[in-house]
Amino acid sequence: DMLTGLLETKTFERYLAGLAHGARPEQPALVIAVDLSGFGAWNSRHGFAAGDLLLSEVANRLDQVKMPSDGVWGRLGPDK
Repeated sequence: DMLTGLLETKTFERYLAGLAHGARPEQPALVIAVDLSGFGAWNSRHGFAAGDLLLSEVANRLDQVKMPSDGVWGRLGPDK
C-alpha cells in the first residue's frame, strides 16, 4: 500500500489464506484486526488529506509493535 507501507488488500488476503491453510493445532495462527471505527465518517468530515495522515500515523504505530519475524500488517480495504 503506497500510503501506509502495509500490505495492500489483495496481497494481505492471500497471506491470510496461506496462514489459515497452514495452521495446525501444534502451530496455530494468530490474526489481530484493528478497526478504525467511524473512519469513513471522520474522513468525510475532515477531508481525505487528514484521513491519509491518520492512516499513515496508525501504520507507523503498528510498525512499533513487537511481533514474530514472519508477522505482517495489511489493509483490508481502502478505508479500513
